[in-house]
Amino acid sequence: MKRFFFLLLAVGMFHLPLLAQEADSASAIADRHAAEERYKRMSADVESLLLANLALQKKVSALESELQRVREEQMRSANNDSTKESLKRLADAIEEVDKNRIADKQRILDAIAKMERGLKAAPAPSSRPLPVSDTPSGPEKGFPHTVQSGDTLSGIVASFNAAFKAKGMKTISMKDVMDANPKIVWNRLQIGQKIFVPAPAD
Repeated sequence: MKRFFFLLLAVGMFHLPLLAQEADSASAIADRHAAEERYKRMSADVESLLLANLALQKKVSALESELQRVREEQMRSANNDSTKESLKRLADAIEEVDKNRIADKQRILDAIAKMERGLKAAPAPSSRPLPVSDTPSGPEKGFPHTVQSGDTLSGIVASFNAAFKAKGMKTISMKDVMDANPKIVWNRLQIGQKIFVPAPAD
């Protein structure tokens, strides 16, 4: 009986490590399955994150493209506004120049009309009598003349030359009169001003 008990005990002790090993193997398998499940879940989460990131990148790219398009449109709009403003300023300047041109033209026409009226009102040079026929005292021979309304250098010379010709004398030139009166400003003759008209050369 004792031998049978020892035999059972020996057999039990022999199978005990095997039972423990089998128990350890089942626990390891369960742990491995749990780890695999966790890995699968993590892989699925990572894949989801990657897909979400890809979608987000696409949205960012689309937004960047839209932003670039808006900026280009704003630049074109700004350029168009600048061009419109420049064209408006140019049109205003052209209009101002045109107004000035019309005003200048009118002033010129008025000046011409005034000159024509002055020429019509001026007495004919030939109608003016020769001042004096006597030679005044002095080193030069000639005649004094008092400037009258409408007198000009050419008119004075023409009047005296007409009188000289009527008396059979030679004529004088405008240069002769200018040389005889070096201090006279001929384009600013004043009524009552005295000038000297040299006599023709013999």
